[in-house]
Amino acid sequence: MVFDRVWIHPYDDVTNPSGTTRSAAFAIRLDGQNQTIKNSYISGFCCFQSDQPTVTAQSEGIAIPTGPGPFTITNNFVEAFGWNIFTGGASAFPNPANQTTISGATLTGAIFANTSNLLVGDYVALPVPAYTNSSSISTNAYVVVVDSINGNSVTYHGVGPDAIRAPLPADGTTANWRGVRIVGMTVTQNTFSKRAAWCSGQYGVSKSVWEMKDGSNVLFEGNIVNIPPGCAPINPAFATNQDGSAPWMATNNNTFRNNLFLGLGRMVAVQGYSYHSTVPPTGTLTITNNLFDGTPRVSFIETSTDPGPTSNWVVTHNTVRGVTNSIFHDISDGRQPVANVTFRDNIVTSGAYFFNPNSSYPGKIEDHNLIINNSGSAAPSYTSGDFVVTSDAAVGFVNVSGADGGGDYHGYGLASTSPYKGRASDGTDPGVNLGLLDAALSGSVGTTSGTTSGSGGTTSGGGSTTGGGSVLPAPTNLTVK
Repeated sequence: MVFDRVWIHPYDDVTNPSGTTRSAAFAIRLDGQNQTIKNSYISGFCCFQSDQPTVTAQSEGIAIPTGPGPFTITNNFVEAFGWNIFTGGASAFPNPANQTTISGATLTGAIFANTSNLLVGDYVALPVPAYTNSSSISTNAYVVVVDSINGNSVTYHGVGPDAIRAPLPADGTTANWRGVRIVGMTVTQNTFSKRAAWCSGQYGVSKSVWEMKDGSNVLFEGNIVNIPPGCAPINPAFATNQDGSAPWMATNNNTFRNNLFLGLGRMVAVQGYSYHSTVPPTGTLTITNNLFDGTPRVSFIETSTDPGPTSNWVVTHNTVRGVTNSIFHDISDGRQPVANVTFRDNIVTSGAYFFNPNSSYPGKIEDHNLIINNSGSAAPSYTSGDFVVTSDAAVGFVNVSGADGGGDYHGYGLASTSPYKGRASDGTDPGVNLGLLDAALSGSVGTTSGTTSGSGGTTSGGGSTTGGGSVLPAPTNLTVK
């Protein structure tokens, strides 16, 4: 199914755009397989429900509660108060080919009537009457991970807050594994927006630009996020087993590159509520060549992972301004680490704590970053492979004050006189390569026409979104019959 050049809006956003109620909350649900929305304009989803004027509408621009995908979202304007994109969050949708009954269940194994399509390492849900799990959350399934398969005899171990326990599943319980998931999403050259009035607090908190409770093999590239300063974060790894019955939900192998983030609060890579219900650890996450403006933000990336360690994140060539607390901030109090992070060739303000705490990121590779130390203290020893300076002036930006003030974002490039020109690990400039960013925003990825090959790019063109993404005008004078 392809939705092309469609204007989707609540009718009362046209009849009374300054009103505080809306008659529709979701713009479009794109559930299914081989779904595309492109060249379209989604606007006005916000505020209170028209049928309950004191209840905030759970407003979403593009909602994909379940898969299997793939999905293509390209060259759209998407405006919503709650979530511009929301993926996952549905109850379990079992795949009939991946379910069977069990008998003789113990804490470590059971007899499966059928083991076709069952693999060692699969997360299996064993539905049981509702109970309170170890996180004090009501759930309706035990979760086990398969250790071995010998004919119909399967050994396993419980995992996470939903780990198997007494009373054991009864004979005839249906085991489910590898149910429907969202796999394969291409999100390119869109503009994501929220209106200033929506971020005033009168409707509560704007949750996110994208809350990814499920989604793997995702490419998010060439997009402009342009929202009021600090209005909302973006959640690129937020896997959530919504009601306990779908422990296969995951956010793996996702890439966020060549995007312009204006006003965004932070990136939240939380193993989403996994301390509530069991999900597998997040896999590879790549965040590269993105530009974050001077909006004050608590952290660049906020992390929290359970029940198992998350690993193999690659964070390179980003320029991130405005950090106040820390570059990476573990909000889980050290429950589980994010192992083997590669943090290299970025330009970033340190915040008060740099990595908070550094022990939450074992095996971290950190070097060739240009860090502006605004902590008020000496830089920690683990930054010895970085370039640490104490002011913006020491960096040698083209025009950082102008860019922070909302002017041309090319001001975040390094001037020809900067002492850090060409000093990234790959011989280019640290921070975002503005040539690659411009190319992605204009739809010509791989070209650098009109820009330099380094980080500085061009300083012409004025406004911070010139030539980039899908900044579409609002439709007017339309008659729909």
